[in-house]
Amino acid sequence: MKFLSILIILGLSISSSNAFVFQSLDKLLLDSGIVDQNYKYIDKSAAYEAFRVATNEVASSLPVKINAYIEVDTIFFTPYVGNYAYTIDMLWTKEELNMLQRELTAPSSIKDLCDTMYDAKFQRANDFVLNIFYNDRDGKNISRIILDKDTCFSTR
Repeated sequence: MKFLSILIILGLSISSSNAFVFQSLDKLLLDSGIVDQNYKYIDKSAAYEAFRVATNEVASSLPVKINAYIEVDTIFFTPYVGNYAYTIDMLWTKEELNMLQRELTAPSSIKDLCDTMYDAKFQRANDFVLNIFYNDRDGKNISRIILDKDTCFSTR
């Protein structure tokens, strides 16, 4: 039961905390003249500066506890790469950890992540790669998910 509960909490917290974040970046990048009408970078210096400022601003508020079990530790962005690191603060048996790893990398979980975290036009236009790291309370990696346009749009 503990395992199912944490998956539900994890899925809801990631979806709700990231929904539309990247889509709103599309408008900001377009309005700022950093991307063209196809969302391809036309001012790379401005893109790097915008992502540097955003990363620094977000990083100053971390870590953020999403709920009793999940904390966002790291968020880092460049125009081409993004990293999210989550800590799941629970004790796991070997069997539960294996089940969690399988569930995090299941096609339905990847689709949900793509729908909420790889939903912006600039991501596809610039071959943006989003790495999502799930770590245990001791900092040991549980799973790493890589979202890119091949992962998120190859089956659509």
